[in-house]
Amino acid sequence: MYMHIYIHIQAAMSLKDLKMLELYKNVDILNKRLQHNGSLYLNNPGTEIKPCCMVSALDCYRSQLHLLKVSNTKTNIRHKVWKSLKSPLISEKLEGSSEDCQENPQCQSCDLYPKTDDKEFMSKLTSLLEMANSN
Repeated sequence: MYMHIYIHIQAAMSLKDLKMLELYKNVDILNKRLQHNGSLYLNNPGTEIKPCCMVSALDCYRSQLHLLKVSNTKTNIRHKVWKSLKSPLISEKLEGSSEDCQENPQCQSCDLYPKTDDKEFMSKLTSLLEMANSN
């Protein structure tokens, strides 16, 4: 019965929403498979992002995913997250939440964001996706 309800919920969701849900689930899996050792620091856009710069912030996160230390698994979850962050459906979902933006927003360069450890990096990425998904 629960599977039947889940299928109906999925059928009612837009393709953008489904892609965002898939990304969110994969980020959660990636976070659980990370090998945190406290020595890896990454540029972290955080969650205080102008609506116009959401896509730019996700590009920053995506550009650093290859640095994360992930336990060996048969599926490459890091690549799945990287690919999803690159998806036009995700960009469209984020851009759709920022209709009042200027034509040329001034978004911060990735290398100018403060560096945080990998746990904080993943925590802020998850929070940013939650914020974007609630729009």
